[in-house]
Amino acid sequence: MTGRAQIILLLLMACMLSAGWVGRGWYEGNLQLATERAENAADKQMATLTMGISTAVGQQIENKLSGLQANEIRLQPIYQQEIIKPIFNNVCATDEYVRLWNDNVTAAERTLSGK
Repeated sequence: MTGRAQIILLLLMACMLSAGWVGRGWYEGNLQLATERAENAADKQMATLTMGISTAVGQQIENKLSGLQANEIRLQPIYQQEIIKPIFNNVCATDEYVRLWNDNVTAAERTLSGK
């Protein structure tokens, strides 16, 4: 082969390599675009499905709450006062022992506060 034929062959191979490179880029771009379109379609479908389910659940809850409010019974509040022994909650100490203990604590508090 002559030098001129080698240069032409080299240029032809470079053109083929460039065309292959560009073709591969287009192919990968098309794959990426198809993947993105599929993902967007799936996202839209999932959003529609989720919106339908949440709307149905919300409507059921609203209906149930309105039914409960219609059947609501209003009662007057009853206040009860309970006396709880602050130290001993179990029955292991007698009432007399608890009274003595509380008197001693009260006396110690008065002594410490200076009253």
